[in-house]
Amino acid sequence: MSCKRYTPLSCEGVRWLVRKDVHPSVKEQLLPALSSSSFFKKSRAIKEGARKSLWEFSVSGDGGDEGYLIKRYQSKGVISRLKTIFISSKAARELKAASAIELQGIPTTPPVAMGERRRWGCIGESLVVLKKLKECRDLNKYFLKEYPALTLHQDLLEKRMIIEEFGRFARKVHQAGILQTDFSLNNFLLTRDARGKPQLYLSDFEKVKIKHSLSFDQGVKCLAKLNRVGREISAPDRWRFLKSYQGGDDRKGIKSFARTVYERTLSLLKQDMARGRITNVYTDALYERYEEQGIKGYYREEYKLEDILDIIHRFDLLAKSLPSADVKHREELQLELAHGSKMQPLTVMRYINHPGSSSASALWTKMCILFMAGIPLDLPHVVMEVEVKDNREGYLFIPKREHEVSLGAFLRPPLAKEELLLVLDLLSKLMKKLHHFGTFLDRISESDFVVVKRGIGTPSLYLKNVERFTVKKEVLLSEKKRELSLLNALIKKHYPTMTFDLAQRYFKETGYREQG
Repeated sequence: MSCKRYTPLSCEGVRWLVRKDVHPSVKEQLLPALSSSSFFKKSRAIKEGARKSLWEFSVSGDGGDEGYLIKRYQSKGVISRLKTIFISSKAARELKAASAIELQGIPTTPPVAMGERRRWGCIGESLVVLKKLKECRDLNKYFLKEYPALTLHQDLLEKRMIIEEFGRFARKVHQAGILQTDFSLNNFLLTRDARGKPQLYLSDFEKVKIKHSLSFDQGVKCLAKLNRVGREISAPDRWRFLKSYQGGDDRKGIKSFARTVYERTLSLLKQDMARGRITNVYTDALYERYEEQGIKGYYREEYKLEDILDIIHRFDLLAKSLPSADVKHREELQLELAHGSKMQPLTVMRYINHPGSSSASALWTKMCILFMAGIPLDLPHVVMEVEVKDNREGYLFIPKREHEVSLGAFLRPPLAKEELLLVLDLLSKLMKKLHHFGTFLDRISESDFVVVKRGIGTPSLYLKNVERFTVKKEVLLSEKKRELSLLNALIKKHYPTMTFDLAQRYFKETGYREQG
């Protein structure tokens, strides 16, 4: 395979295609280093999977050091290697897609080089070399790390501009017939041009297909994948994105399109749930990965790993229980752990996986899926699994909010009518979102929800007991009404003189009056 903007080069058994306008240091320093069989043995990967890994390398240039990212694809096993005789390597396909995208005029980060190491005609590994953009971050990190902390008016205006530009950029990508099957926030890069204006780039061409045009369904599916993110991105900002993507001001049409995208998003999230998907936009942007000595999982940035491992190793002592043959399936303890400059209150839950029992990773997946569907809950700051003899232990470190009380405790009289109606309205909306995915096991309880109220601010409602929530393919109308009736009975227990039909509020009908 050849591309017009690339020239061939051989180095220590690796056949390279190198961009013609590349800096000489790439040919003199970078490619010889990558071609050496010892490079990957001596270096440490940023991310490493079974067949794909990501590496970093710096070379000295005229303007100082330049950083590069290297994607390494390995063909493991005889069958995988034999396939490379007839099928192009992943690196070659990625280079071809990137070149086609560049020709379409889409701002992108094309590879500076692509290499293949062959033996007996089979490709053992293929490499893609990308130049790192300076002062660059992907949109996933921008929206989940920087975006929630924005407070200055100027920053908020820029954020709105970035969202609108992102909508136009996504439309341009789809109009060019570019189908990226992994259409997610971390595949769009944000940097600034010479004038300081935000600039977007499309990246990661591993799962890209170039078509004459995209069908309506393909476009919706891409946007639904992009939409798998929680409440960090507000409803008005999602509207701004879709309005820019549609390129018009047809409010009725945008609303209908938004509903279609949302329904497809729910469908994709259910598929993720069924697959038990552990990774998501949050693990990519906010968590560190750990896998050593029989322990693997994710933990939020700014926690000290040694503190987490110490709690796991000393859980029995901290919980004041002695290890025994009859270990409880689920145990928990309350503690505080240093998180950056503050102490974070946590509920640490340990699960012992027996046949037929739930696991920490399954609960983590459920919580992430519900969170990405816009359901308010607290994502665990740590999820770890430990191999122990014939069983597997799982740990979840769940943060506790200040001023958090159960729904039942909050509803105790006296409570202002306006505040009561606000919380019940939140409860109605929350139940409607939950019923897209399933119902509660057994009887629904006031302890399944918590209310957080700070000072004179309006209260917030959160799902607390995710473990009791079970996912179903379909929730029957009778099941919805049953749960709403149970909640109505709990409300009436606290306010017997009030008639409030949660089902009517749920179905967008009026249902409040007082009995004298």
